[in-house]
Amino acid sequence: MRRAVIERRATLALRLCLACYGALLALYLGKTLLWPMGGRDPNVVMWAIHTLPLLPFLPGLRRGDARTCAWLAFAILLYFMQTVLGLFSPHPSPYHWLALVLIVALFTAATLFIRWQGQSRQLAVNEP
Repeated sequence: MRRAVIERRATLALRLCLACYGALLALYLGKTLLWPMGGRDPNVVMWAIHTLPLLPFLPGLRRGDARTCAWLAFAILLYFMQTVLGLFSPHPSPYHWLALVLIVALFTAATLFIRWQGQSRQLAVNEP
């Protein structure tokens, strides 16, 4: 029974991870192409700079691979640093606040998924 609970938690964490990942990609799409900040023109290069480093993680996330989630958690820290720098600007954008929430939620969900999936596998090995 304990293993079933942990597996449900891991599944929920993975779903949250995928939701935050998709929302973050959508935010960068909106921020750079659909509704650029500060009266700027849509910029495909900035969109690519924001999103292309995140795209290689998508297949592993869809498979539920813990190693992919671990690497994503490391990679998303760079986005966290950039977002925090944007929040310290004189006039932070609502995009920065939303990105911060999504990045923190993504990092937390990824680390919880890794932990719970590892616990589930350990319990599966130890079952008689």
